[in-house]
Amino acid sequence: VGLYKCQSSISWNRNNTGNVGVFIRIMRGDFDEKLHWPIRYSCTFVLIDQINNKDNLVYSYIVTKEDLEKYPESFKRPAKYTNDGFGHTSFISNTDILGKKYCKQDSITLHTSIELLPPL
Repeated sequence: VGLYKCQSSISWNRNNTGNVGVFIRIMRGDFDEKLHWPIRYSCTFVLIDQINNKDNLVYSYIVTKEDLEKYPESFKRPAKYTNDGFGHTSFISNTDILGKKYCKQDSITLHTSIELLPPL
């Protein structure tokens, strides 16, 4: 995202809930001192239906002022390798993601898109 370094991540069975979570983590990068903090962005995760591409599972969010205030560790300039992740803790159940629709030959396809937003 611009010169910001980030990583999408998947958390299987997060907190023993039986769900899969999806997150964006902001990582320490070479240009951090030149960038505006905290970072704001919009994000979309798309889990691809590998049978007929008709039932893709989509989750989108926009980082709001409330998010910046409630979860500052996720959006500030990273002091360690990565910041705390921000996303959706219950994107899909473990059972559903491993079904025939989303899992093919022991693989899933998750597209992630991120758009940088102006600071507040």
